[in-house]
Amino acid sequence: MLMRPRVTGEAVEQGRLGERPLGRVGTTLDLRVDYQPPALDALSVDLGINYTGDRAAQIDNSLFIPERATIDLGTRYRFKLGRSPAEVRAQIANLTNTFGWNVTGGGGFQFIPSRRFNLSLSADF
Repeated sequence: MLMRPRVTGEAVEQGRLGERPLGRVGTTLDLRVDYQPPALDALSVDLGINYTGDRAAQIDNSLFIPERATIDLGTRYRFKLGRSPAEVRAQIANLTNTFGWNVTGGGGFQFIPSRRFNLSLSADF
């Protein structure tokens, strides 16, 4: 998604506010791919890439949070648990352990989660 959010008005003209709104990103790209090998019906792998452009971190635009990209990688295996369909899923989120910040609604900062591993088992009974 490409956007060009801008602030206008007297406060911008006087230099009290910057042209870019606090915490708003101009470019966001979220790509998700899921692949199931034809020979292995029960198995699938997925890849996610998320890119976020830079964002203003101060209302006067004197500080910016740099752009970043994160990568997620996962796999899923479907099987029967007794007579019930089930699946086990493993995912590594933020595979490259990218460090970054987000701007919160009140103008504070919150770091993005570091690399993490998730494993889940689900079944329909």
